[in-house]
Amino acid sequence: MSTNAPRENVSTSAAVKKSAKGDSGKKSLDLQFSTFTGFLILVVVTLIVYSPVFRADFIWDDNAMIWDNALIRVPNGLSQIWFSTSQSDYFPLTYSSFWFEWRLWGMHAKGYHVTNILLHAFSAFFLWRSLRALKIPGAFWAALLFAVHPVNVESVAWIAERKNTLSMLFFTIALLFYVLFENSKAKLQDSKVTNDYWWALAAFTLALLSKTAVVMFPFLALGCAWWLHGRITKRDILGTAPFFGVALLLGLATVWFQYNRAISTTVVNGGDVPTRLAVAGWNVWFYLYKAVCPLELIFVYPRWNIDSHNALAYLPALAVLLTLGASWMLRRTLGRAPFFAFAYFVVMLVPVLGFLDIYFFRFSFVADHYQYFAIIGIVAFIAALATHFLKQRAVILLVVLAAVFSVQTWRQAHIYKNHETLWRDTLAKNPQCAMAESNWGYHLAETEHNYPAAIEHYVAALKLNPKDAGTHYLYGVALISLNRIDDAVSEFRETLKLEPDNSFALQNLGWIEATSKHAHLRNPEHALQVAKRGVEVSKREDPWQLDTFAAALAANGKFDEAITTQEEAVAVARRKNDSNAVADMEQRLGLYRIRQPYRESD
Repeated sequence: MSTNAPRENVSTSAAVKKSAKGDSGKKSLDLQFSTFTGFLILVVVTLIVYSPVFRADFIWDDNAMIWDNALIRVPNGLSQIWFSTSQSDYFPLTYSSFWFEWRLWGMHAKGYHVTNILLHAFSAFFLWRSLRALKIPGAFWAALLFAVHPVNVESVAWIAERKNTLSMLFFTIALLFYVLFENSKAKLQDSKVTNDYWWALAAFTLALLSKTAVVMFPFLALGCAWWLHGRITKRDILGTAPFFGVALLLGLATVWFQYNRAISTTVVNGGDVPTRLAVAGWNVWFYLYKAVCPLELIFVYPRWNIDSHNALAYLPALAVLLTLGASWMLRRTLGRAPFFAFAYFVVMLVPVLGFLDIYFFRFSFVADHYQYFAIIGIVAFIAALATHFLKQRAVILLVVLAAVFSVQTWRQAHIYKNHETLWRDTLAKNPQCAMAESNWGYHLAETEHNYPAAIEHYVAALKLNPKDAGTHYLYGVALISLNRIDDAVSEFRETLKLEPDNSFALQNLGWIEATSKHAHLRNPEHALQVAKRGVEVSKREDPWQLDTFAAALAANGKFDEAITTQEEAVAVARRKNDSNAVADMEQRLGLYRIRQPYRESD
């Protein structure tokens, strides 16, 4: 489709002029490497700087995503991963990768870590080729800086962030093919598209199915058209329409999963609209600072308390808009690179700036892994700036910078060795992090069965955040392990005061009140109310909630209903391939059939 839209003067971008010359001359820094040599360098360097991760274990929610995830372990898990709403997020390609790897590595973390590292290295390679196709100077060095940047350690060393590394691979492939398509458009008739276009659309879809953080790619596609041709035409807009369509569809799916599965009844408290706008401004500059000066990186940063009634709170957001505006107005003087780099950086951050609630915002409004995609704009700008102004001397600066980043990354990677190293480092840098105390306690209880030590951490966490329903629940579970049932009941009740639909607390409290051997703890009527709510919250998909409801029905003498409910519990457990649960539940079913309630024994 032809158009008479005005064209930007491409020659005003000094960076593009230099790059264009470099494509045919031997002085281009990028052409010192063949494609294979560049690929080899990126992979080897990445493997070296991330070598401490080879010996790392699972951390935090790695367990929940892999070996505690029934869909990963069961043979028919793939169909449920793709065609059910049982997961906390709809990232089916990521979960599918774990499903296949479970059959290769099982509970051995090393295989998952190696995969993450290789995905990161391959992404760096495709990033190099993409930036080179965009005629951006210093493309290889930008890719190298991306490969070794310390901020990216959280995405690469944390197995659960396979979401990032897998999505990034397809994101960079989509970018490469789309740029190749843009570069070929001048040779085509208006109505023609090449295979590169369809490959770009396919890769982008796969990136979204890995993690929808790449949802802003269609805007990047338009930005690439503007960067290469100096304008955005109607044809460009129509060409990105399928990308916008897929992004909208899967983006809305992610929002639904985030609010109905990941967050559900959890209170995130992202604030009102003015607060979110203020937070977004602070977030942008925080991420820029960490991208340029990656010091004091923390797994969980302190959660800011921003006063939306204070006009100063909005200055960072205003500064973002002014920077975008100034770089646009001065593009004929400074060149288009500053605007392109900063606009890319901000646009790719939009999904994680706080406009929508994300579960992790309970703990902090920022996280290193949130800028995994956005940081490309900063490292590319740094490499291009150095290459343009320092010419051949840029090699020295960029090698030194890559070396410094590599050392930092190698050190940062050690933090992700195991739960203890992760939470110890987090608390050393953020002593007020109640979440770190709670999770360290959970690790001690679940992995080492050291319940007294776990309780110390739970108590410390509750001193920092007395309203953390999750920690009250975990405290209660640890108390049960020490046979302090009365105290445990108090913690479960406190959990439900703070979070009335906490399914775990509903199930545990209902079970104790229906089946305890201690008469003073039994409360059949209340157990029935609590257990019924647990079944409603779990949508009758949790066999243990149904099992507890059946026990409460039996405790109240409603044996016919108890039998029907227990039969349903057994059926759900069978469907989930939980043979141990089936055996226990069938034993209780036998009691209900002879009109006897179930009682816990010694």
